[in-house]
This record gives sequence, C-alpha cells and structure tokens, in this order.
Amino acid sequence: MSHFTVLVIGPDPEAQLAPYQENINGDCPKEYLAFNDTEEEMLKQYQTETSKRVVMPDGRLLCTFDDCFKVPDTRPGSFSFSTTFEIPPELEQREVPFTEL
Repeated sequence: MSHFTVLVIGPDPEAQLAPYQENINGDCPKEYLAFNDTEEEMLKQYQTETSKRVVMPDGRLLCTFDDCFKVPDTRPGSFSFSTTFEIPPELEQREVPFTEL
C-alpha cells in the first residue's frame, strides 16, 4: 500500500484517481489492468547499454553516487537533498556494460 499526499482538482475525484488505485478490492476497471510487456526492450538494454562506474584500487566497481563519494552540504540550514558527490581525480571512471554488472 502506498501513502502519498495528493491534491485532486476536478468534478469527479474517484474517476480521476481510478488509474492509480491498487486494486485491493478487485474493483479496478479492466482497462487499467493491462499488462505491458517490456521484456524485449529491457533485454536489449541489458545486452547493449553501459553504466558509468568508478574503479576502486581493490578492483570494485562503484556507482558514482555511492555513499563513499558523498560530500555533505555543511551550509547552515541545508537539507540532505543538497548533498553532492565528488569522485577523487586519481580514481578511474569508465563505462561498464550492464552484462558485467
């Protein structure tokens, strides 16, 4: 179950929210229960695409957003979403095929 705050503006909130219901009562309209097969698209992406990784001295491949590269924002009143990530210049960054990850 999801819990999000939403504001629905319009004359029929129930109908407007129907595509987003979780179907826990079995009463979701059938047009919103269609299966979207993305297997071929995802398989092609897995076989052909890459992701940028940082090569650590011990050989590990880390995401550029790994916690060890986090640089907290120390400005007064800053929030956690203002965190930046910095990769030390001596570390190699390279594109790694998804099939290797």
